[in-house]
Amino acid sequence: MKKNESKLMHIHKDQLPDRVQVAMDKNGFSIYRGVLIVWDTSPEEEIIEAVDEFVNNYPDQLMVVHFADNLLEMVWKDGVPSGLGPRVTDTQRGQIELDPSAYIIPVIFN
Repeated sequence: MKKNESKLMHIHKDQLPDRVQVAMDKNGFSIYRGVLIVWDTSPEEEIIEAVDEFVNNYPDQLMVVHFADNLLEMVWKDGVPSGLGPRVTDTQRGQIELDPSAYIIPVIFN
């Protein structure tokens, strides 16, 4: 991912996590409120609600969202906003160090 002089972000598909690339090819994507939503099997309403929440709290920062298998993956324009948590997270498979521009949140929708 790189910025040009106008601060417009340019990202190549192969810079996204593999699971996001596969979901993009298999399920497609939408652009909502300036955010690329990569679809999977998640209910549309919950994803839209999450995007609304993050865009309202962090305007012009969220670029890509993908939700599958109780993981919400987000790619941010200028890095993860402060207050969203550490750069290292524990998972069932061990500890993961996150890319500075990405943030993964385990999510359970009721």
